[in-house]
Amino acid sequence: RRFTAIVHELILLKHELLIFTLESNPIGLPNEAIVITLDHMFIPSYPGKKVAKPCFNSWIKIWNSLKSFQPDILHVTGDAFTEMFALVCNTLSIPIVGSFHTDLIDLLNTHHAYKAQIWIVLFMEFISYLSLDSCATTSESFLKKLTKQGL
Repeated sequence: RRFTAIVHELILLKHELLIFTLESNPIGLPNEAIVITLDHMFIPSYPGKKVAKPCFNSWIKIWNSLKSFQPDILHVTGDAFTEMFALVCNTLSIPIVGSFHTDLIDLLNTHHAYKAQIWIVLFMEFISYLSLDSCATTSESFLKKLTKQGL
């Protein structure tokens, strides 16, 4: 829903849009936008929030949609689907950019997460950095981290 205004603007500018979402019936999107709903789940730490569910069904939807649509570029947000999108985009030679809004390592450290959890997130972030053509963030701490890593 928070991207609805920019979607309308891009459609007015005659851009063709393929939107992947966790919403089964997204509100306020123009009919011209192609919308693909991916699988989601709920987790105890965010009981009211849909979270990306990385599964084979979603991967197939991503593959088929991107192969058919052949976008000039793909934008992803940092979540459990990032690596799926990156794999498909790199295979199909589609440039991919990402935006990261939360420094997950900082969040995990704040909540005294297990070392294994931190290691898994570090590994996923590393894979994202390697597979994205560019990335951005709204978090000052994450900006410093990205800059330190040369991104």
